[in-house]
Amino acid sequence: MKLLFIGNSFSQDAGKHLYSLCRAGGVNAEILNFWIPGCSFQMHAECIEGNLTKYLIQYNGKDYDGTLHSVLDHGLTYRDWDYVSIQQVSGYSGLYETFHPYCDVLVNRIREACPNSKILIHRTWAYEHTSTHNAFPTYDSDTAKMAEAIGAAYTQLCEDISAEAIIPVGEVIEILRAMPEFDVRQGGQSLHRDGYHLSYGYGRYAAAAVWYQALGLGDISENSFFPDTAGECDERLYRIIRDTVAKHVKPINRK
Repeated sequence: MKLLFIGNSFSQDAGKHLYSLCRAGGVNAEILNFWIPGCSFQMHAECIEGNLTKYLIQYNGKDYDGTLHSVLDHGLTYRDWDYVSIQQVSGYSGLYETFHPYCDVLVNRIREACPNSKILIHRTWAYEHTSTHNAFPTYDSDTAKMAEAIGAAYTQLCEDISAEAIIPVGEVIEILRAMPEFDVRQGGQSLHRDGYHLSYGYGRYAAAAVWYQALGLGDISENSFFPDTAGECDERLYRIIRDTVAKHVKPINRK
């Protein structure tokens, strides 16, 4: 399985542990993430049109030196990708009016460079209720309102560009945050490290587990990998995440 993420720090979060899950599940995988912090569809379009050397690289979960930057075409043509994932920057993810025409530039370039690849929509997550992100007031600082807007926007995008599928990371994060173990209002463990990025252990694992299950790479409930992350090492919580993903996420080839 060969997967290219084109995104921002949220794709960095989602891609961190996916390769390790693949290894533990006996899956031959190659996962490349071309990302720019805070990158919107508009910025991706500007990088394509200007052939700008701005992309940072995460390869099989390893983040490379921040001084190493690349143009997007280097990522697109690096392999004959099975899948290419796209996403909007988090603050605009529920504002569909910010998607076009910029995502069209990105999608057209993907289809030109990777005609055999299937385009996937990475449905990102709403911010935690205590988040101080400057985009949160756009959604009245309401996590549920933001999550609903993101779901609607990405559903519309998937239809408009005829994408293969939506990978429901944000949906699963909402399900987990409603559980006592991860409901911070009830003293549960946060899935975030700063109110919007995912935590290095539980949060990033949840995102990777959704990708693993959604791509049909194996039964996540039988995968033995858990991150060895300082401060987030409760195997019981990892098992809850794993079982929740197994229950709620269907492989995209079994729609």
